[in-house]
Amino acid sequence: MEEDGSSPSAQADASPWSAHELEITTPAHKYLASSGEEGDDKFKNVAPPLPRYGHSSSAVASPAGDVLIFGGRVDDQVKNDTWAIRLSEDSGPSDNVIRRKVTANLMDTTGDAPSARSEQASALVDKWLVVWGGCFGFLQFADDCVYLLDITTNIWTKLVLQPAPPVRNGHAACACGNKFVMFGGYGGRSGYFNDIWTIDLDSLAQRTPKWEQIKVARGSESPSGRAGHSMVAHKNKLHVFGGDQYTDTWCFDLSTRVWKKLSQSGSIPPPLSFHAAALVGDAIYIFGGTMLEDDTWYFQIDGMGVSIQRKYVH
Repeated sequence: MEEDGSSPSAQADASPWSAHELEITTPAHKYLASSGEEGDDKFKNVAPPLPRYGHSSSAVASPAGDVLIFGGRVDDQVKNDTWAIRLSEDSGPSDNVIRRKVTANLMDTTGDAPSARSEQASALVDKWLVVWGGCFGFLQFADDCVYLLDITTNIWTKLVLQPAPPVRNGHAACACGNKFVMFGGYGGRSGYFNDIWTIDLDSLAQRTPKWEQIKVARGSESPSGRAGHSMVAHKNKLHVFGGDQYTDTWCFDLSTRVWKKLSQSGSIPPPLSFHAAALVGDAIYIFGGTMLEDDTWYFQIDGMGVSIQRKYVH
């Protein structure tokens, strides 16, 4: 374990924390629930972007530089609002992230939006923010429809696709090329899942979208079912970490359909669930989770396993 913040790559080192006050650019009357007229549902499931939990994120920014968050819980009430979070460009003579502003804008969407929910999964695939699954109460699962937000028009589209994955929450999703990929989750009486499902968004042009359950190659060992894990795609491979009581890291090759449990060198994070993960170059950064720790971990992918480092920033 490297306690001085050094890393195997310069890219991992160039990532100090900086604190920014979130500036909400949307007028308050559009997102404060108390401001809506009685009987007006437009603002019923809308709240300020922070604090909230159980929401989903696009994880990567749109071409306009927006990270999109959807739904989640505010004061234990589920929401179905969509916010665009943007880190502004530095206007100074040299790039200084500390001087950048972080703004939040409530997206004025139309169409068939998802119902209010939390612990769903989202991913940005081309121009589509894809939302699927989640729950609105204990063992009360959201529908199994797929919801697509066209970020160029702000219009929601609801897709009713059958067969579909069993309803669940706490699953992980990411974009891999033009595919929306989903793995795992918790289904109540159905228990914990370890299945993989994909939707090819290119099929929307032919109006033939469908779910495909990925069949794992015969003889391939698979990870245990889990929820609250993270997943990122790197070179047509899915990397899954943690969830529930697990500290393992798995890689699934979408070409060969083989799972591989990766050897891990360095310090191993504690069991993490409902943490955040992002891919930067060939490193996976992980932060937070239900352990309430402020550690940042990164996994350096080298093709054989993962080199795990603990990032200290004070």
